[in-house]
Amino acid sequence: MSTQGISVFVVDDDAVVRNTLQQGLADLGHHVQVFANASDALDQWVQNTPDIAIIDINLPDMRGPELALELHKLKYRPIVALSRHHDSDSVRDAIDSGVASYLVKPVTAVQLVPPMEAAIARCAELRSRVTSSLDSDSQATGKSIDEAYVEALLEQFGFGVIIINEKKKIVRRNSAAQRLLTLGDLISFNGDQIVATRADDSAELELFINQLLVGDDADAQANVLTLGRAVPGRHLQVWGAPLRKTGDSIADEESPWAVLLIADPDEEIPLPAHILKSMYGLTATEARLAEALVNGLSVEQFAKKSKTSYNTARSHLKSIFVKTRTNRQVDLVRLLSKLLSSLST
Repeated sequence: MSTQGISVFVVDDDAVVRNTLQQGLADLGHHVQVFANASDALDQWVQNTPDIAIIDINLPDMRGPELALELHKLKYRPIVALSRHHDSDSVRDAIDSGVASYLVKPVTAVQLVPPMEAAIARCAELRSRVTSSLDSDSQATGKSIDEAYVEALLEQFGFGVIIINEKKKIVRRNSAAQRLLTLGDLISFNGDQIVATRADDSAELELFINQLLVGDDADAQANVLTLGRAVPGRHLQVWGAPLRKTGDSIADEESPWAVLLIADPDEEIPLPAHILKSMYGLTATEARLAEALVNGLSVEQFAKKSKTSYNTARSHLKSIFVKTRTNRQVDLVRLLSKLLSSLST
């Protein structure tokens, strides 16, 4: 992306700063929209998305880091933060919110150009790497770009995903499913068909898959099954549903395919810290505590494991309650499990 003639959002409640940066950036050949508060910028972000945003840390209706998080939820663009303060907490909050650079006021339009260029270049480089990766995967495997995207999608889930065709052959599986196959909790003959590890479950699994692949549209609904495993532990949880062709889908045949989602209840649930930060504004320590609670640890156990005092851990928990708008640990765990447990790290 060229940095000449780019579109810029400037969000600052100081009229002098807005006017100075608007005029200065316009003189340098850029297209600038200015906003005095976060709400107005959010209203225009999707409809008139800029190439980059310059935002003040202290706005009248929302703090800068919070605005950065909200903007990125709608559509990602690089953001440069401005502030009259340079204390470590302010800088850390800004960086945690995903801003590309942090500058201390006063700052001129000319001083803004280098960090703007760097932020836009990094963004363009990242997009180029993603595209190149998909292109390379397509050339190496003979798969189309669309197929590469399908596999990339399946890898976003922490549970196992297996797609089978009308002949019960595996046509897609993600890494989580492959891990279960490798561990012997499921058996796949030559990567072809899936059968249960335990003989007692084989007939039940075969019937389960048959019911997904046959039957009319009126009977097309999800089914649930539990399967024993090769080693001691709680049974695997299998959710299955028909995958019927709708327009230009991955199933080229008229016959239905099926999707199996396989969860291991003994596996720890990863809660990506950056998502917890973006969604609730949790700090790194709070994110680690939330992950520990979801995976069955008590606050006391977390304190010992992280070598902090119990009172400190309790303080972090109270802060999490406030940020997630929950009052009890059970409500917090339920909330995070519902929202995040299916995501891959």
